[in-house]
This record gives sequence, structure tokens and C-alpha cells, in this order.
Amino acid sequence: MDYLFLRRHRRTATSNRQKSLLLKAAERQWELQFANKGTEGRKVDCALYKCILYNLEIKQVFLDSELSLKKFSVMIDTNQTYLSNVV
Repeated sequence: MDYLFLRRHRRTATSNRQKSLLLKAAERQWELQFANKGTEGRKVDCALYKCILYNLEIKQVFLDSELSLKKFSVMIDTNQTYLSNVV
């Protein structure tokens, strides 16, 4: 998935195309991860995973020095336990 964000310009950082590419790549990664384990992942966890990647890769919320688990869970509209489990 790293190839999606190697050479991006600031003006296109939040384009719909880039967001859709990220979400598709994240879903494939999620499915491969659980296919290798022989278990089935929950759809809710996959949606959270995609939301986490979107916020980290596109919005770059990690640059916020005040970012915490609680603040990030509010950003993606979930609780801290679910966020911790997905990560």
C-alpha cells in the first residue's frame, strides 16, 4: 500500500480517487490478513481499519502532538476498546 502515497502533491492529498484507492487496498490487505490466519474478520473491524488508514494516510492526524487514543477514537466515531482491538 505504500506505493499509493509515495509521490503525492498537497493539492491532491484528499482527492476522491486517492481515497477510493486507499480503501480498496486496505480492504484487500484486511482480507489477506484473515485469509492467512484461516479466520473470518468482522465487517465492522474492516470499516474501522479503513477509517484509521484514511485518517493516518490522507488527513495525517499523526502530526497532531496532542493526539491520544481517546481523541482519535472520537475522530473516527468509535470507542477506545474497538479502536485498540483493530490496531
